[in-house]
Amino acid sequence: MTRRLLAVFVGLTLLVLLVHDVPLVAHLRSVERDRVTTSMERDAFTLAGLTEEDIEAAEEGNELVVDEVRAAAEVYSETSNSAISIFDADSQLLVATDTQAPIATQPNQSIALALRGIRNSGTRTDSKTGISMLYVAVPVLSGSRTIGVVEFARPASDVSARATTRLQGIAIAALISLLLAAGLGWVLARTITEPLRQLRRTTGLIAGGEFKSRANVSDGPPEIKSLGEDFNAMVDQLERVVAQQREFTGDVSHQLRTPLTTMQLRLEQILAMVEPDSPTRAPLEATNTELHRLSRTVEGLLAIARSDQTGAPIVDIDLAAVVRDRCLAWEPLVTEAGVELTCDIPASLGARAVDGAADEIIDNYIDNALECAPQLTRIVVKVFELGQSAVCEVIDDGPGLDNEDLTRAFNRFWRGEHSAPGGHGVGLAVVQRLAQTCRGEATLRHAGGGERSGLVASLRLQAARSTS
Repeated sequence: MTRRLLAVFVGLTLLVLLVHDVPLVAHLRSVERDRVTTSMERDAFTLAGLTEEDIEAAEEGNELVVDEVRAAAEVYSETSNSAISIFDADSQLLVATDTQAPIATQPNQSIALALRGIRNSGTRTDSKTGISMLYVAVPVLSGSRTIGVVEFARPASDVSARATTRLQGIAIAALISLLLAAGLGWVLARTITEPLRQLRRTTGLIAGGEFKSRANVSDGPPEIKSLGEDFNAMVDQLERVVAQQREFTGDVSHQLRTPLTTMQLRLEQILAMVEPDSPTRAPLEATNTELHRLSRTVEGLLAIARSDQTGAPIVDIDLAAVVRDRCLAWEPLVTEAGVELTCDIPASLGARAVDGAADEIIDNYIDNALECAPQLTRIVVKVFELGQSAVCEVIDDGPGLDNEDLTRAFNRFWRGEHSAPGGHGVGLAVVQRLAQTCRGEATLRHAGGGERSGLVASLRLQAARSTS
C-alpha cells in the first residue's frame, strides 16, 4: 500500500509539472526566438543605416566603397554571431561575410520582399546543407527609395541551444519538486500505512490465540485511531466470549460426567443383582449399552469443544520424543491385536505445537489404524523433517477409504464402514482442530497410491525455532 500511495503522490506531482511546464517550455522557446529575431532585426537596421551612403556610392560605380561595406558587415557578423548578406537595388550581391553558416548569395523571396520595402523574418532550410536558418531581411532606404537589402541569418539550432540552457533550470526545479513529492509522499504514506500494518500484525496474533494483544491507538490519523479503538473493543468482547465458552466447557464436563458415571455404576449394580434368565435383564442391558454410547458421545462433544478453544500458547516440543512415547504406550495393545507396530523415529526432532496436542493426535491416528488393520499386518509410524516442517505419519495396511470418504473423514460424527462399533466419529474432527490450533495440518491419503490400499495419516507442524 505504501508503494501505491507513493506512486499516486509522485504521479500527481508529475502530472502537475507536465501541465505547467510543457506550455512553459513552449512559451520560453517562442520568447527566445522572438528575442533573437528582434536582436537580429535591430542590428540589421543599424547596419543598413551605416552602409546607406556606401551602397549609394557603389550604385554610382564607386567600387572602393564595397570594401567599407564589407568591413562594417564583418564587424556586425562577429558581434551578432550571424551571417550577413547585402544586396543592391538590382538584387546583385555586394557583400557576403565569411561564415560557415549558409547565407543567401542569390536573390530569394525574402530579398524580393525587402526590395519592395517590406521587412520580413522567418525560418528557411538551406537546399545544399539541409540546415534550418533563422533570418531577418530589412530594406536599405535612401529617403523613400529602396537602394538595397541587408539580411542577417543564423542557424536555428543556436536559438534552440540558448533556449535549452534556460530550460535546464526549469528541469532542475522539476526534478527537485519530484524528489520533494516522493519524500513527502513516503512520509505521508508511512503515516497512513504503518498503523494499518501494526493492526494487521495484531490481527495475526489474535488469530493465533493471543487475546491479550491490542491495537496501538496512540499513533496515526484520527480515522485509523478510531478503527483501532473499535478493533480493541471487538477483541475485548471476543475475549469475554471465549472465556465464557471455556467456563461453560469446564462446567459441562463436570456436570455431565459425574451423573453419567453414577448412572452407569448403579445400572451395573442392578444388572449384577438380576438373574441371567430374568425377562428384565435384556431391557437393562440395552439401557446400559445406550448409556455407554451417550457417555462416549458426551466425551466426544467435550473433546471437540476443548479443541475449538483458542488461546493456548504454541511452544517448542520434541516431536520425536512425543511419538516414541505414544508408540511405547500403544505397543502392548497393538501386539495383543495381532498387529506389528514398526517405528522409524529419529533421536530428536523439534516442532511447534500446543502442549499435549501432538500426543492426542498421534493417539487418535494409532487408534484408528488399529481399528482398521487386519491381523498379521503392520502399522508403521514415521517421523521426519520436510523443509521447514516436522512430519509424523501413521501408515496402516487396512482397507482404506475411497476418494469420497477421504474428503469427509474429518467431518464431525462421520464414521466409515470399517469403524469400530460404538464409535462416536469425532476423533478425526478433534485431530483436525488440534492441528489447526497448532498452526499445522492434518491430512489423509492412500498408502499404496490407489483406493482401498491402506491409509497414511499425516501430521505436519512447523519446525521448532532455532536456538543458535
